[in-house]
Formats: sequence, structure tokens, C-alpha cells
Amino acid sequence: MLHVEHECEIETNREDIFLLPNRNFFQKAFDTFRSLLMASGKNPAAHKYLHSRDSIIMEKRRHLHNYKHILHPFSIFRLFWDILMILIITCLLLVTPYQAAFEIKMRLRYWTICKNLLLSFCCMDIIINFMTGYFDKVHHTVVMEPKKIMKKYIRHGTFLPDLLGSLPTDIVFIKTWQENAVARELSCLYWLVPIAATSMHLPKQPSDDYWINEFNLWEEPKSFQYLHSLLRAVPIFLSAGFLHGRPKIDADLTLVILLQILGSLIIWILIARVNQLYKSANGSKIKYQDIMAQVKHYMKRRQLPYSTQRRIVDYYEFCFQYRYFCEAEILNTLSPLMRQEIGMHVCRKLVENVTFFNNLPLSLITRIVALLKSEIFLPNDVIVRANQPGDCMYFIASGTVAIYTSTGKEVCHLEDGAYFGEIALVMLDERRVASVVAVEICELYRLDRADFTRTIHPYPMLWEQIKKIAIERHERTTTNLFFHRTEECRKQENFDGTQTHASAGLTVETARYYPMTVVSLAVESRPFDEKQWFARIDAWAERTPMTMKRLGGLAIVIGQRCACLVAPDGVHALAYPYCRARTGFGQKGEH
Repeated sequence: MLHVEHECEIETNREDIFLLPNRNFFQKAFDTFRSLLMASGKNPAAHKYLHSRDSIIMEKRRHLHNYKHILHPFSIFRLFWDILMILIITCLLLVTPYQAAFEIKMRLRYWTICKNLLLSFCCMDIIINFMTGYFDKVHHTVVMEPKKIMKKYIRHGTFLPDLLGSLPTDIVFIKTWQENAVARELSCLYWLVPIAATSMHLPKQPSDDYWINEFNLWEEPKSFQYLHSLLRAVPIFLSAGFLHGRPKIDADLTLVILLQILGSLIIWILIARVNQLYKSANGSKIKYQDIMAQVKHYMKRRQLPYSTQRRIVDYYEFCFQYRYFCEAEILNTLSPLMRQEIGMHVCRKLVENVTFFNNLPLSLITRIVALLKSEIFLPNDVIVRANQPGDCMYFIASGTVAIYTSTGKEVCHLEDGAYFGEIALVMLDERRVASVVAVEICELYRLDRADFTRTIHPYPMLWEQIKKIAIERHERTTTNLFFHRTEECRKQENFDGTQTHASAGLTVETARYYPMTVVSLAVESRPFDEKQWFARIDAWAERTPMTMKRLGGLAIVIGQRCACLVAPDGVHALAYPYCRARTGFGQKGEH
């Protein structure tokens, strides 16, 4: 297994900060509060930028030693403060417009208190921002020098929007001044007098030309005024026209123009943002469509037939599943261990299904898996051809393939998890004994002989064991194909079932299955002695794993575990199969 659960058995009680042992209650409370101002692993940003626990501990110690009065940007306090400010700004966006539009003349105390309380938090946020460090992405460090923090916040931060949003706007709508309450303030803030003097009035009912009087909204309840105003503002903001007539005065017309310009800008920004989000979420799908458009244009340019075009489209659809990706680039960005884990997850079961791979160590199987190359075959693609040299084997990850003899007779099907061509890994210049054709779209993994030999070379004992098992499997497969061909000839020519007859071409067919040359045969068939025949076969089989001999005018095909006797009889030849005992050579077999 390349991935295991790690259960640490070593105690690692490393203290973040060493504090004095004999502290009173207030000192402990102060230390607890101060720990909230330092970097913490509970802040997601700390893991994103500091990466490791040791980096967080070192950042805490640097903060405590050099910048005691600065708030760390990756602290727990800053995390919860940002969440609180999101809620406060959301409330302000709802409360302030409603109060400014409908509650000015009422001057309700709770509206004023509520809004000013929220604005006080905004003022506190400005102060906290001046005391909070920032992360420098260029140098990958946390900056906590006060001068750099102020410079960054004023020049490149949100200081100006924060300041404008935190100003107390109630002063614009002051009606009366309580002299006893504001005398001392005005003596210090005398420059506010002109502003206050021009704002000491209540909103008056507009003239008849305003849209408000068209529906008598001035005396309607506040909720109705709000909903009617919203109904008028939305179409104008979206540049969708006017629901209640065009503006008649310059002030109303100017406001409509500004709202439409602002609405158009925001709509285009939203469209661009949504388009960006869509591309980021469906980038691979869009790229696949671009690739397919190029492929179709290429096929049209080359005037390929429709059947070929359909096969190419099917290949891309199966290979990429409608989402384009470059597997090589993805794997190159991963660590070697991650690449091994992916390969083992995809191909380990395929490799372990091979008989002569069963006893291989995990390290060797991992190296073999890394050598596999993925290939995709469409229906009716010829994967291997009979009598052609083989230099690789195949594992079927998905799909079905058909096995054919060299004469074109279908023998069987192989499906997911099966394999074929393994004899090519251990025997040089070995010819394929059968053809393999894809029945449906198949994903196969190819293992080349050169790669396998280079990998297995440091393990000579395993190599000999694999070679022996592969040769035995090859002989069984060849014999089965030979018997299948003989049975096929018997059924076609309807000969006597007591003696298997084969056409003269069967001898040539046998030579194709076995890597040898057929010797010349006698003209007439002669009776033979079974004991002498068994002894000769045993002796020859001991000397060589695969050969062909002539005994009394008979052509004898000999393997390590089986043998076949072919004797001419006029136009036809007699085939006497002989299966050797599995316990060893020189023992009695079955005739």
C-alpha cells in the first residue's frame, strides 16, 4: 500500500509560547486575550500562507517578541472581526437608505441610535486596520511594522472608502439645535456651522411636476412608499424603461441618467464576472469544444469519409469524456509518490491478474505499473495480428476483444481485467498465435518487452520463473488452437469420429503455431509402436522445449508439456494428440 493511516506513537508536546507558571487570574486572562491577537492555526489563512505548524509557532514568537501592540492578520480576533464587519455593513446597506428616504421627518430615536451604533463599528474598523499587519505576497512574509502598515492602508488599501462610509450623515438633516447640548461642541467645531445652517429644515412636499404626486405617495404609509419607489427604481436601474411616465423636471431627469449609467456599468461588471466564473468552472469543457471544432474543420478540409469522421469523434468522446485535459502536464505537477499512487489505483488489479506476476514483490509491481501505456481502440480495430512478431502484452481496462485464429475463426471473447500477448515479454521474435480485434471501444494498457526486461533484469530468479510459466501457458494455448482447428476440419468434411482426419494444409497450419520447420513426410502411413513413440518424445522434450522430429515417416511436433503426431494418409493426414503427464517427463501419458 502506498497510502496508509499514520497513527503517531511519539509524544510531541511542543509549547507554542512559554509563559510564567505562577500567574494570577488577571494575568492569565490577559495572556488568553493576547493569544487571540497572534497567529493561530484555527484561522484558514494561516494554513494557506504559512503552510506548517512550525511556521505558525515561529510567527507567534516573532510577533510577541517584536510587535506586541500590532494585531496579526492571521489571528482568531481578526477572523471574527471580519465576519462581524460583514454583518454590520450588510445592515448599514439596508438601514441607511431606508432611514434617509422615509424616516427623516420622523426623527425616530431608535433609527438614529441604530445607524450611529453601526457607524461607530465602522470607525473602530478603521482604527483596527491601522493596527493590523498584512501579508506581502511578493516576499511571502507578514509585515507588522506600523509605518509600513499605515502606508499600505492609505495608499493601496480601502482607507478612503472606509472613511467616507463611516461619516455621521445625520448632520446634513439637522432641523433644530439644542443650545444647551451643542454649545460646547460648536465652540470647538465652529467650522461645522455653515454646513448645519444650510441643512436646518425638514423635507417639504415636492411640486406637482414630481412623480411622487402622480400617485399621491406623500401621504401614503412608509411601506407603500418604499415598495412603490423600489418598483420605479429597478426598471430605471436596469435601463428597462419607465413604468409611470417619463421625468418632467431637470432634477428628476438628471437622477434617472445617473442611475441608468450606474446600472449599465454594474450589469456589465456582473456579466463579466459571471462569464469568468463560468469559464473557470467549465474551462475543460469549453476547451474540449474548441478542440472538437478544430478536428471537424480538419476532417472537412481533408474530405474524410463519414465513417472515418464518426470514428474520430467517437475516439475523442471516449478519451476525454467531453472535457479536455492534458494528462502529461497534470502528472508532471505531482510528486513521484502521487503518480505511483494513481498508477497503482488504476492498473494494480490488471497486473495482479497475470499468472506469472502473482508472486512479484510490491516494489517491482509498482515499477511495472509505471511502465504501462494507455491505448484506446475503436470497434473493429485490429489490436494484434496472427503470425506477426510480438513485442508487448496488453491489459484490458475496459471493453471487449475477440480472439481469432489465423484462418479467421472466432474462438472466444476477453473482457475487463483480462490480458493477452504475455508470451511476447519472455520470448524474442515470437509470432502471435492469434489475432485480437476490438468488439467495442476498449481502453488497453500496453507493456513493452524492452521496458519489462529492463525492469526485471535485477531479479534473475524471478525472470526464469516468469519465463517458465509463460512458456507453459503458450503451449497450452497453442495446443487448444490446434485442436480447435482440427475439430473445425472434422466438422467441415464430416469424417469418421473414431479417427481425427485433417487436411494436408493442417501440417502447414501447425508450423505457423509452432516456431519450427515441418520436415518432409513419407508417402504412406506406417503403423507405429506407442512405447517407442512415448520414449522418443520424452527424450526429445528433455533436450529442447519446442521442436519437430520425424519418426518412421511421421511428423512429430513436441513441446515441453504436450506433443502431436501427424501421419500422411494419401491426401489427408492423421492427427494423434498426445498430452504429457503434468508430473514430469518420461511418464505414461494419454493417447
